[in-house]
Amino acid sequence: MAQAPAIWITPTAHQWRNSGTGEDMTFLAGWPDLPDAERIARTRCLRLAVRLIAAGSAHQLEDMLARAEAEPGLLPVAAAMLDELPTIPMRRILALFAATLPTGAP
Repeated sequence: MAQAPAIWITPTAHQWRNSGTGEDMTFLAGWPDLPDAERIARTRCLRLAVRLIAAGSAHQLEDMLARAEAEPGLLPVAAAMLDELPTIPMRRILALFAATLPTGAP
């Protein structure tokens, strides 16, 4: 089974770098191009991670992710809101969300 490339988080949540290739990957950038069902599923998984980790302190981000299900253009706003969270909860959210992705997912 192929192993997914290692990814680490740089100082901003929505700027990731693939440690295998050095390629910059903007968090959520390619989501509007995904099939609707996949984009909605990922948005819901991320929203669930926000609810579980940040509880009530990130209700505005939760609401934005709910709106982004129907309006993919709001995903960059959600990424910026995620970036505004304190570092530890943000990293926990991203780690929980990453665990829901299939191996090798874009």
